[in-house]
Amino acid sequence: MAEAEEKMRHIEEAQRTFERMEVTGHSRNNAVTAKMRGSGTLTDVSIDPRVLQRYDAKALGGFVVEAVNDALRRLGEANQAIWAPLMAEVEVELENSR
Repeated sequence: MAEAEEKMRHIEEAQRTFERMEVTGHSRNNAVTAKMRGSGTLTDVSIDPRVLQRYDAKALGGFVVEAVNDALRRLGEANQAIWAPLMAEVEVELENSR
């Protein structure tokens, strides 16, 4: 029972770590950045003011989409990095229980 409680604490800790984390995504030209929390909340979009003079609204919208998608990709990678060790433990336990 103590072992199960310990594993549950590890899972809860991983979840809290992921939810508190913040990642930053960038458009391919670094003109736009987007910040996102592990909870999936978009917290900030920053646009380089020089971009406003060079690009039209459609292009700027594309840069925003790129930055948000990059943040989502980074969030997915972070999620995998946090959960991979726990999942590996579970797999080992399943193998040992057979």
